[in-house]
Amino acid sequence: MFVIAYCKFYPRSVKKLASILVAIGTAVSAYLAPQMSAAQPAPTIAIVQVAPVNAPPGVARTVTISGQWPDSCVPGIVVNSSLAAQTRILLVSRVTNPIGGRVCLQVLTPYRFEFAYTPIETGITRVLVDGSASTRGEGRIVTTTNGAIRAAKDISGTWYDPGSNGSGLTFTHGYLTSDTVFGTWFVYDRSGVARWYSIQNVVWKDSGSFEGALFETAALPGKCSIVIADPACPQPNVSVKQIGTVKATFTGIFLLDDTGPQATIEAFSPTNTLLFSSRVVPISL
Repeated sequence: MFVIAYCKFYPRSVKKLASILVAIGTAVSAYLAPQMSAAQPAPTIAIVQVAPVNAPPGVARTVTISGQWPDSCVPGIVVNSSLAAQTRILLVSRVTNPIGGRVCLQVLTPYRFEFAYTPIETGITRVLVDGSASTRGEGRIVTTTNGAIRAAKDISGTWYDPGSNGSGLTFTHGYLTSDTVFGTWFVYDRSGVARWYSIQNVVWKDSGSFEGALFETAALPGKCSIVIADPACPQPNVSVKQIGTVKATFTGIFLLDDTGPQATIEAFSPTNTLLFSSRVVPISL
């Protein structure tokens, strides 16, 4: 609904009022323009992608940094590759306010930068966007010897199954060193009793999937000193047996997309029969 008000002004009053409004508008514009251009809004998450993710030394990589900036003044970037050889860190710094005195409109603005980088040694090179307390993006350049396969992402952390909350896995991953993985898988049996398994002897089949052995341990009954119903306590195991194999496939861990990181973990018997499986997402990664 619109309300129209009618007021009567004399010509001299109208002219004086107009001059006052123009003066106020000029003063407000002069004040706001530098304030808008000087404001530094918090950066949004930068997506870092590397192609190819995994390659031998001497193979050129294309590093892409993309995302949405919170205003129309998208900053440029400066790549400091001199850090990579000593610290395994490739620093990508944002250069804010590329044009002095520019008015920044408060609208999300997409950006995309590409640059080439060629590692000369094996190992993991971290790609840090900003490289300060306000870092908003990180990626990895994986460099291996010919024929070697390494994970493209550190999977260390706790993963849980939203479809069966209370079941999940934890991984300890030597990503920056040996690339080995040790996992624990907590599930329940048919009677509702908690069961724990360990995942060992992991071999990466490609940069986003692995296969390993599934082990179960057992201890002697009646060893707990706590006298309560169904006690549980730490004690040494007396048997460790492999009950099958594990296959894991990770998706969405290389970039922050709408789906986010996910993994399908499957347990198979020695005859390759599916025992159980979970579709998990990370609590921390």
